[in-house]
Amino acid sequence: MSLDDILGGLLKRATVSASTAGSVVSDIARFVRSSPELLARNWHLIRYEGEPLTARVRQLTAHIQELNHDFLTGLPGRRRAFDDFKGKYISVITDVEACGEPAYLACLFIDADNFKYANDTYGHAFGDLVLKSIADVLKSNTRKGDDIIYVTEEKYETVFARQGGDEFIAIGRIANPKDGRIWAERVHKAMDELQISVPGNGSYYHQTVSIGVCETAVTQDNVAVYRKIIKEHSIMNRRGGREVILSREGRELLEDWLLNRYDALRKPADDAMYRAKQGGRNRIEEHQPSAF
Repeated sequence: MSLDDILGGLLKRATVSASTAGSVVSDIARFVRSSPELLARNWHLIRYEGEPLTARVRQLTAHIQELNHDFLTGLPGRRRAFDDFKGKYISVITDVEACGEPAYLACLFIDADNFKYANDTYGHAFGDLVLKSIADVLKSNTRKGDDIIYVTEEKYETVFARQGGDEFIAIGRIANPKDGRIWAERVHKAMDELQISVPGNGSYYHQTVSIGVCETAVTQDNVAVYRKIIKEHSIMNRRGGREVILSREGRELLEDWLLNRYDALRKPADDAMYRAKQGGRNRIEEHQPSAF
């Protein structure tokens, strides 16, 4: 396999998850060290698609940082959302395994209605203010300590992200089926009541949102899949079995499975949000809950 093939695969993998950026750089270094042909060449002279490889890695790292964090709203970016979801999902799997009962997750997909109007009428600076206001409402209406909807432990903190443009996502553990709808109604009501001051003219702007909801159960079937991956691909156990080291194949298999779980929750919420917009905007639509 050529250098271009190897690097192309590594760089493509890095765009799937922000947490893989560092491992991609390490993988590139290992590949270079293990190749007799490349050992005779200086690292800084290696090129990929016409650019010095070191420059390409720096660009990749900067790009991953942008995907990691949205500086406007203070929320994580869309790639960071998946990384945060992985830790949450494995924590839920552990709880389901321990207690023998299913657990429930909800995903809210939020889109600002007619956001272009705010930008075109009052300018991009005001549009930025609207986006920050949506992020603030989303965070302030996802409270820890709410024993009706949210589990209170620190490890179940909600996953937030700005997906890009005027779209936002939130994934949280809920206590009961249908609590996701209650969560969405709380966010929707807060947005309906929010008045955003328009600088310079003393008026207020009312920004509505369309919300798609997907709720799902995490069951013993999911525990079985997770444990099968761990059992078949574990190469080392440390700290009394509490820390498991997986083979590279196992890490990639687990990453793919978790991405599938993430998409199985996120995409139906996205579809439900589009139904809300097609149905007239400023409303909530639900995807039917299912185990996945």
